[in-house]
Amino acid sequence: MLVMRGASRGVGPGKWADSIADMKPMTDNGGEVFLHPDMFDRYNIKKVPALVIAPDAQAGCTEDACREFAVIYGDVSLEYALDQLTERKDSIGRIARERLALLGKR
Repeated sequence: MLVMRGASRGVGPGKWADSIADMKPMTDNGGEVFLHPDMFDRYNIKKVPALVIAPDAQAGCTEDACREFAVIYGDVSLEYALDQLTERKDSIGRIARERLALLGKR
């Protein structure tokens, strides 16, 4: 999923439709786009692009959950970002290897 802090052109009157149109290439190709500024705070994201792997995120995050996560920053391919995490011996490394396999890269 792609998480954005806000809408590209804003959400005010006359702006929301343009913001939705900017997301159309991603959603038309099966991507999920969420506006979720709280996630930027949760994972301390200060710059983008950033790839976050958080093993417990699908189950829902509370204040005590989702403490285990990894962030890769930079204008790099998804394959490269995931590859940087594959040598880890924890659940983050496992997820990175699984996602690379889904991309047909491992």
